[in-house]
Amino acid sequence: MDSVKGSSMRLSLNVIRKFKLKALQLMRGMRVMPVLGAVTVASVLAGCSSDKVLPVVSCPVPAILADTEIYHAATGDVKAELGKVALACRVIDDGDRLETRLFVGGRVYAAAPLAASRSIELPVFIAVLSADDEILQRRDVTFKVSLGAGKSEDNTFSSFGREFSDLEIALNGQDINGYQVLVGFRLDAQGVEKNRRDRRRSLRM
Repeated sequence: MDSVKGSSMRLSLNVIRKFKLKALQLMRGMRVMPVLGAVTVASVLAGCSSDKVLPVVSCPVPAILADTEIYHAATGDVKAELGKVALACRVIDDGDRLETRLFVGGRVYAAAPLAASRSIELPVFIAVLSADDEILQRRDVTFKVSLGAGKSEDNTFSSFGREFSDLEIALNGQDINGYQVLVGFRLDAQGVEKNRRDRRRSLRM
């Protein structure tokens, strides 16, 4: 899969300490990957029964947390990679909440031809960060991907995608400029370090 490129952003040590993913030991300076296909939509709904002027807001910036974008199955013959995250949003409840629609997609690669009967479970996290690096929400989800679905013509990878429409952000008059929605695989420290080494090695090539 084509790697996602662009200028990197840094998470503060305060964010990393708060980002308590199971067995995930993040280091200061971990990058946030820019996103392919990101959508920032400011949709204002005018309530028919309300005279309240709803705020015009932009969607939080969606991104894949660098060095958590690749997952290696324990069997050693399957690798999954996150490559796309898109976000659309609208203001609801007279301006009190932001309703979002999040899409997360990627590919699964196998050492052998993909078997239609085989599936893999991918551990993923989704987190909402404020402009002050506060973790407002975080959830763990599991993607069950059938290797036979969405296969490429040359049978080398299978595409997957999931959509979430239940991720809501409280506004309460707050300025959400600078908010982020981060996604990535739930990895242990060894998995993160392997991805970091592989990335550095590819940059030297």
